[in-house]
Amino acid sequence: MNTKVIAVMLATLAIIAGCLIPTDDKPKDIEEPMVIWSESYYNETYVFNNTMQVGHASGHSYNITVNESIMVEWDITCRFQSDILNDAGYVNITLMKDSDILMSGEYTSETTAEFNHSLNITNATDGDYTLEIRSVGSDHTLTGGLNDYYIIETVIYYI
Repeated sequence: MNTKVIAVMLATLAIIAGCLIPTDDKPKDIEEPMVIWSESYYNETYVFNNTMQVGHASGHSYNITVNESIMVEWDITCRFQSDILNDAGYVNITLMKDSDILMSGEYTSETTAEFNHSLNITNATDGDYTLEIRSVGSDHTLTGGLNDYYIIETVIYYI
């Protein structure tokens, strides 16, 4: 009987001894999952070629699937001069989701200028994302000015 007790004690000590011996193994770092953003681009340039001030409009629908977040960036370069007949023109850019305005801005400058605008939305969902661009300008031939114009570069990052 003593032999059995000693055998059980030795087996228990052998098992415990393996757990108590210190090792040089460092705990492994937990790797965070890599987030991969999708991208959608839309760029537009327009130069006014009308003697009198006239409006111009365009739109772009984004075909994107948003599950979590959306980041929008747009860069605008423009020049809208005033003359004796009219105030300076402008370009208005609006991003909408299902007819709700997410971001909007109106830009004008008598000299060439650059503007930047960005938006970050978390908990974003799918929907119909549309970019609307409305502008007014002319070519200023009667007053000897330069053509009004705009350049818009947009990018949408989404998960």
